[in-house]
Amino acid sequence: NGTINGASYNLDVPEQNCQISSCNSSDEISVTFEIEGCTDESACNYDSNAVCDDNSCEYIEEVDLGEDITTCDESVTLDAGDGYGSYEWSTGETTQVIEVSESGDYSVQVGDDSGENVENNYSMSFDGNSDVVIPHSETLDFGSYNPMSIMFWLNKNHDGEMHFLGKRSAQNVCTFQIAGTGDDIGIGSSLNWEILNVLYSNSLVNTWNHIAFTYDGNTIICYINGDFIDSVDNVSLGQNSSAPLNLGGVGYGFNTDGFLDDVNLWDISLSNEQVQQYMNCPPIGSEEGLVGYWNFEEGPEEGQVIDVSGNGNNGTINGASYNLDVPEQNCSNNSVLEIEGFTYGGTFEGSDYYVSNFNAYWEEASNNCINLGGNLVTISSLEENQFVSNLIPGEQFWIGYTDELEE
Repeated sequence: NGTINGASYNLDVPEQNCQISSCNSSDEISVTFEIEGCTDESACNYDSNAVCDDNSCEYIEEVDLGEDITTCDESVTLDAGDGYGSYEWSTGETTQVIEVSESGDYSVQVGDDSGENVENNYSMSFDGNSDVVIPHSETLDFGSYNPMSIMFWLNKNHDGEMHFLGKRSAQNVCTFQIAGTGDDIGIGSSLNWEILNVLYSNSLVNTWNHIAFTYDGNTIICYINGDFIDSVDNVSLGQNSSAPLNLGGVGYGFNTDGFLDDVNLWDISLSNEQVQQYMNCPPIGSEEGLVGYWNFEEGPEEGQVIDVSGNGNNGTINGASYNLDVPEQNCSNNSVLEIEGFTYGGTFEGSDYYVSNFNAYWEEASNNCINLGGNLVTISSLEENQFVSNLIPGEQFWIGYTDELEE
């Protein structure tokens, strides 16, 4: 501050205008649009990625089998009630009503009536240089002798070599990969690049085919379009690794040139019947054992591939694009003929196989099959023998041959 020595203040001043000088103010605001969907975990269509509830939640009526039963009757009828779209009993039966004749605990899982047609708007298209990368997580920790099932729809553009999906962190470090050339397709790892390789009798090129590989810690089975193709015993996957799961390639070799749809990964070994079930009528996302499910129905606006299983295994899209070319699916195709006293075992080369729930001598067993419109199984190939053996491993059963005339 200064001291005034004789000077005085005056009103004669120069002209000035503050508008000429720089006098600004700024601010910033962040706007986030949260994902809308059903946020109720108890709902059939719960969306784990949704933050805002859009009142779209759908619910299923709770199933009630009634009070525990104590009886002196020879058998008891159990009824899960009508109005459901699917039934899955602990006995393996898939009807609303079953009859039981042995003491024990019986349970049923019911599904909502999803209707006949499956809503499937998008597949993922790959051009041979693109892929989808899903980061490693605890739920995707596969390898060694850990059970696993993986299923997907495939439509290839040509018969050249392609890698479709897998977990591979280096040239010789591969937990598993699924690849093929022409009508060959197989699963392998860095321990054995061809653990199980199969040649499909129909074309895998320019048409949609459903591919499934299941592993129970010992046996790998391949199914194509719901049919048992081949299996191999006493095998393991490659070592566990933190490699990401890649769709459309594995980071090495040739990537997919074609389409993938409805990719789902399980930490259990699915049965033939379950493979057929989810081929025709896809999972809803909450099934036990389902650890990753990518159906691409989020569409291109989402910016990433969403894991419908609710485990948060979302994927980054690298050059792949959403496409309207999708496989035909129909939940009504999910039904199989129910035969009282028999458990459905699956389909092999177009024939349905059933396992009797009771013991009988050969002649009685043969007559029972004939009266029901079938026959005792007659093994005609090594592949059929393996398929039948997998239905009841370690058990003895009648087949359609007899040495009666020699006895």
